[in-house]
Amino acid sequence: MLSIHAVRELFLQTLRELAELVTEDRSFGELEEAVQRLSGRLTLRLLEWVLAGIDERLMQERDPSRYECLDTRERVLDTPLGELQVKRRYYRDRATGQGVFLLDEALGLESRRRLSPRLEALCRRLATEMPYHRAAAVLRELTAGQAPARAMTVWRASQRAGRRLKEAAERLRRSVFVEGQVPEGRRRSAQLHAEADEVYLRGRGQPVVLKLGVAYEGKQAVGSNRQALRERRVVAGVMPGTAFWEQASAYWGTHWDLSAVQACYLGGDGAHWVKQGLQYFPRACYRLDPFHLRRALREALSPSEETYAQVCRAIEAGDWAGVESALRQALRGRRGPARERLLRLRGYLREHWDGIVASGEAPRLGAIEAEVFHVLARRMKRHGARWSERGADHLARLLSERVDPHWRAVLGGRPLQISPGVRQATRQAVQRVMRQLEEDPARWLRARIPALTGPHATKPWVQVLRDLAHVHAPVA
Repeated sequence: MLSIHAVRELFLQTLRELAELVTEDRSFGELEEAVQRLSGRLTLRLLEWVLAGIDERLMQERDPSRYECLDTRERVLDTPLGELQVKRRYYRDRATGQGVFLLDEALGLESRRRLSPRLEALCRRLATEMPYHRAAAVLRELTAGQAPARAMTVWRASQRAGRRLKEAAERLRRSVFVEGQVPEGRRRSAQLHAEADEVYLRGRGQPVVLKLGVAYEGKQAVGSNRQALRERRVVAGVMPGTAFWEQASAYWGTHWDLSAVQACYLGGDGAHWVKQGLQYFPRACYRLDPFHLRRALREALSPSEETYAQVCRAIEAGDWAGVESALRQALRGRRGPARERLLRLRGYLREHWDGIVASGEAPRLGAIEAEVFHVLARRMKRHGARWSERGADHLARLLSERVDPHWRAVLGGRPLQISPGVRQATRQAVQRVMRQLEEDPARWLRARIPALTGPHATKPWVQVLRDLAHVHAPVA
């Protein structure tokens, strides 16, 4: 419980430790690290007392006819400041027969979870930026060794988050495509752009294929020669094409009123599963991604710049006959692999011609390659990494949450469920202690520091305490 005596002893102990730290032979960086640990212990101790007071008040306000108090049990949480030891009462709910910790429910703490919500959030964020073992090392460094993070700790935190995101996406998909609910997107846009692509990762035995989709209203200038996607929404994961488009359209439908979209442009590399998306969006038109088109042209036509220019002019004019004429001319004299590349290019262009020469008024797409790199590949295609399908799926969904803030609500904790009476009682207890400390801090310190006149009165750390005890009134 929070009391003036407990705060006094904790304050004096902190002062003694701080004075010893200052007078020891160490660098300033080492001093900073030690002070960080000391302040963390001080804060956690105060928090333990405040939580004990809240637990006491919850016991007084409970319905005794329903909740029977059985005993008091301790729970340890790993936080960025260190271990938080919480003692709270254990009840039996007579209505359900289940055991209940009222304090845990009020704080929104999940059962059987060692990491605090804040430490788990830090693990998730670092896992999206670097390998798990490196993330654990950075976390230990940032918390001055107070967070006992290991690579497996970070991995588990990221996997739990990815699993929750997957479950949320699946619930949304089922609500639309199984239960028949209509998404209630309220944003209206005349145009909607959607692009999708695959990422191949090294797996454990066979490659792991990730799918990524992004929807946006258009592009806007954000600087010199730079553009950003407007109202970007991202979906990623390991799943078949049908499941991907069902999840994507259900999620995007919660943001946009799809019935109000007058023109939808779907871009991709020509893969069959990408074109399946045409079935899910009204008035959708397929566009072949310009990156893949340019790559196919250069791989087949290099080093003939003349043929490349002829084919590009014919494509720009929407002249299929001109494309075939240029390719037939290029085939003359070609043998072996070079001829095979030209033949594959002709088949590729014929298959995707509708997507190449879609309406000239259609906006330019081509954002998916940058999205693939910045959202997934930058983290997941590092040297030596091997992935399981489940591990890759969960991390890909967590990476989507990093760039799409609308997924963050799934991982965000709920507000504290503390009644107004408990809140008021806690504030009053803290204010009572503060008033007692503010009455005469100098006299309070001098009267309660025996070391000032004891056998250690000449030691340097006691001199620091003596200086602190002479508190002067602030000057207005």
